[in-house]
Amino acid sequence: MYVKHPLVKEYSIEYREYQVEAVKKAIKSDTLIVLPTGTGKTVIAALLTAEWLFMHGEDAMVILIAPTKPLVVQHEKLFRQTLKIGPFDLISLSGEYPPSKRRDLWNRKIIIATPQVVYNDLIKNVVKINEKLLIIVDEAHRAVGSHPYVKIVEYIMSAYPHITIRVVALTASPGSKEKTKNIMNNLNIKNLFILSQYDQKIKKYFPGYDINPIFIHADTYFYYLIGLLKRYLGHKVDEYNSLVEHINRDLKINQSKISYTYIDQRRKDLEDLYISGLLDTRVRSRLKRILYQILILDKLLSYVETYSYKYAYDYIRKLQQKSRRGAIAEKEILGSSEISEFTLILKKIIEENTVYPKLKKLHEILSKETFERALVFTSIRQVANEIKEYLLHNNISCNILIGQRKESGFGLSQREQINILNSFKKGIYKVIVATQIGEEGLDISEVDYVIFYDNPVSAIRRIQRMGRTGRRRRGTIFFLIMKNTRDESRYWAGLKKEIKLYRELKSARPIGYNNIEKIDKYIMGAKVEVSSTTSKLMDKDNLIIVDYREHAADIINLLKINGFNVVLDDLPVGDYQIGNIIIERKSMNDLATSLVEGRLFNQLKRLKNLKEYDVLLVIEGSLSEFTKRSSLPVFIGTILSILFDYKIPIYLSNNYHETFELIKNIYKRVSERKMPTIKLRMDKKPYDIKDIQKFVLAGIPGIDNVLAERLLSHFKSLSSIANASINELMNVKGIGKELAVKIYKVFHEKFIP
Repeated sequence: MYVKHPLVKEYSIEYREYQVEAVKKAIKSDTLIVLPTGTGKTVIAALLTAEWLFMHGEDAMVILIAPTKPLVVQHEKLFRQTLKIGPFDLISLSGEYPPSKRRDLWNRKIIIATPQVVYNDLIKNVVKINEKLLIIVDEAHRAVGSHPYVKIVEYIMSAYPHITIRVVALTASPGSKEKTKNIMNNLNIKNLFILSQYDQKIKKYFPGYDINPIFIHADTYFYYLIGLLKRYLGHKVDEYNSLVEHINRDLKINQSKISYTYIDQRRKDLEDLYISGLLDTRVRSRLKRILYQILILDKLLSYVETYSYKYAYDYIRKLQQKSRRGAIAEKEILGSSEISEFTLILKKIIEENTVYPKLKKLHEILSKETFERALVFTSIRQVANEIKEYLLHNNISCNILIGQRKESGFGLSQREQINILNSFKKGIYKVIVATQIGEEGLDISEVDYVIFYDNPVSAIRRIQRMGRTGRRRRGTIFFLIMKNTRDESRYWAGLKKEIKLYRELKSARPIGYNNIEKIDKYIMGAKVEVSSTTSKLMDKDNLIIVDYREHAADIINLLKINGFNVVLDDLPVGDYQIGNIIIERKSMNDLATSLVEGRLFNQLKRLKNLKEYDVLLVIEGSLSEFTKRSSLPVFIGTILSILFDYKIPIYLSNNYHETFELIKNIYKRVSERKMPTIKLRMDKKPYDIKDIQKFVLAGIPGIDNVLAERLLSHFKSLSSIANASINELMNVKGIGKELAVKIYKVFHEKFIP
């Protein structure tokens, strides 16, 4: 039985009751849909798109946001295979398209794109939104904090209050009950549709899987190495605790709780004490070095207990290289008796080609002929590569699936990722060894085995990995666990979190397949509205020019959703211009970095030379961000130099919210004084006629080089532009009525000195 719909190709989508029911619910109200991996969330997205286009016709628009380019490509492929749409009705966008080209592609009915592309294009006014908009958010568990998913929905809801907007979010694992509420709040969603693999409506389509935890007992060498590391780590913890005993006993650390987050918090606590004058510089330096050493040792312990002898030895060699270059912390670690012995034993293991216990067990599992395809998960790409080389050496066809970032000299482009997945589907590879990129959403062919080489504590990551099998036929999940190590502790902790998550979601859902209730009582109401105060001070003849290289997208977002007239342009100096005021914004980290690299004082000279403009330097963030790179006396000296040598006023801002409030109040003062924003221009004067023509047009607020070239290409000359009517000017893409009127006035109004 197949889905029958005017915009769905015949015999292209198998009819599944739960998918159709999810679409019926979500098309009527903003909904978070939670379904197990492999149950067809992409199909639901396609059906939602078909129904939305059918309901709203020419006014309809669909934006589907997916976190990675391979996922974007996957969605596009399924949409084209199943929907009755024209070749130019759909476009997929990613960072591979330059922004200037993307501007002309936003006129399609269906846009499938990565979130960063959508958000950047919204901020830069590239996006054209239709009257009836459906936003589909894939892998919605990411919609927390300041993720682009959150910013996109917040921005569109605020910037387009008069259009119809429907938000539908899809995920296999939103997280705990509290996180689920947070996601729904962030995406302005009130309804929840949730089914697990145990629900009868899904169960008949979901063969499921068997779970097989394998506890591996290693040889004496393995546990002796771990003992050496733990002993020296204990010494370092004791050394640190004895130093802080007489400073603040609350700063002590517990060896069993060590993690990066735990140690980083201690670092911040130390910086706060130092800034307050309660910690001597010499003691601070010693404590920071010990904390750094504790992190090194904990990382080394993790590599031995969980991953590989080779990877641990490679890390030791990196420490040796740093030590030879004079790094004190690394030299002290390597000089200890415990780590010296550890290094000698580990070197002997490598020279004797001793195979790591997990690799042996993995080979044992994959040597059986009872599977067609297997997916092995590990969190570290170098380990993924080591696993691949080991399996290839043992005549098991495989490849790796890793991310793009070129860490340690290698990574995969998006095209390479897609080619590897296609080869896996065709059976060219029997095994894929994947990092986190293989956990989310990708339509990886049906696999018989999913093998956890490491054991993430995160319930979401466990569920994502496990959902790669048991889709069309019953699968098997193997957990490789090193006995009596943190690996075992992480396995049990992850299992406990997974069970807790299922229980919480079961109690949180409004329950059941046929009865979705609103959970308004959990939602705090995230929609940002323009306050009456802000709306009163809006001046249509004024604007805020923001340098397009300014990275504070959060501030730009706040300005736009609060109704300010923001234009992104190329400012020769500063990050913001309001009237005759130039604002240079630096984070504390930026300040320290530009000081160390010698850029700061050249920037200050350029700001000081703006004789006809008022200049303000905004320094944002915590002082501890500066003192991580430098010292408190250097900070004080820098501030005094800026104030007295360069005579530039400074505002110290705690965060971007405070910076936004500052800019808002500066705008208010400028508007009250009727000071229009005339763009600061320090460009070298062009010599070519065509460049002079563009230069003249780009002097009009709201016209950048792209629009200037578009106007000249359309009208052929400046005189034709000057003689054009407002309606004729509006025929040029990107020129709205307001800008057309401004251009017309520039060429027709008399100049009054």
